[in-house]
Amino acid sequence: NGSAYLAYLRHDYSGARSQLERSLATSAHLGHSHNEASALHHLGFVDLAECDLGAARDHFTRSLSICRMSGAAPLALAVLIGWAELEAGFEKLALLTLVDRDARATHHTRETARKQLRELAPAGGVHLDVLDLWTVVSAVA
Repeated sequence: NGSAYLAYLRHDYSGARSQLERSLATSAHLGHSHNEASALHHLGFVDLAECDLGAARDHFTRSLSICRMSGAAPLALAVLIGWAELEAGFEKLALLTLVDRDARATHHTRETARKQLRELAPAGGVHLDVLDLWTVVSAVA
């Protein structure tokens, strides 16, 4: 996925998609569910960059389904950052708050959520109950 990420940063979305689809096929063939979920997660971001919201939703849903089955909480939290891009209003704030407050989120994932939360609610005046990760994943995947 490293070369796909570089292609994505260069806005070479077809190159990123090609690399990620190859990674997805290889991971599925070898039974590496975490790598498969990761490739689907990244494909969702390529879809978002290309404004294909339906494909992004499909890729994020498939990734979350694998995460739920394997218990891959850190990856599921990262996928919810992408899913939040498909939502608006309260739903987006709730997803980002969940990611921000879940100790299983990686530093990068948590910082991404915090940045988006600051943009949505700069005064920090929004107080939400923290949702349960697997309840949310079950509801969307």
